[in-house]
Parts: sequence; structure tokens; C-alpha cells
Amino acid sequence: METVALTLQLPPEVLASLREQLKAEVLAELRALSSLEGSASSPWLTVEEAANRLRCKRQRIYDLLSQRKLSRHKEGGRTLVCRGEVDALVKLDAPALALSRPSGLAAGN
Repeated sequence: METVALTLQLPPEVLASLREQLKAEVLAELRALSSLEGSASSPWLTVEEAANRLRCKRQRIYDLLSQRKLSRHKEGGRTLVCRGEVDALVKLDAPALALSRPSGLAAGN
């Protein structure tokens, strides 16, 4: 397969427009990533955010809600979960995770 080099000269106003479009897309991606992590200022997480935080499926969050290991707050059609409860659940499960890890395998490996 042959490689062909291409040079394109664009007017400055077209370059400026492309730069602004790229900037808008990058900012939108950053906002999307930020919403996945959840806003640190909010004490609430959506089910999707809680699942991302626990690295599990949404169904696992619904199971935890049904088992009353997490409490739910309904806002309109959304189910919200307390960020502190999710974080506490991670801390409570940390010893269990360490016990189930094969010997010689440190956390984070």
C-alpha cells in the first residue's frame, strides 16, 4: 500500500472555526467524564455514577438498594444514592476483597 502526503492550505478564519469546534468538543468530553465521576460538591450519585464508582453493573446497585445496604432518594424519575454510603460500602468491603485476593498479590496489582 502506497502512502501519499497531502498538504492543505486553509484560510485563517477556517482554522479559527475548526479550533473553536475542537475546543467545544473537548470541553463536552471533559464534562461527560466529570459527570461519570460525579460532582464532588453533590452528596448524591445517580445509579449509573454509583455503578461506575463501584465498577459494577447498574443491576448490582439496584440489588444493594433492595437489600437495604444502600438507601435511595427519588427525585422525579431518578433514583439517587448517597455518595457517603457508596464510599462506606467500598471501605467495608475492602477487607473482604483483600481476603479473596490470591496470596502474593498486593492491592492495586
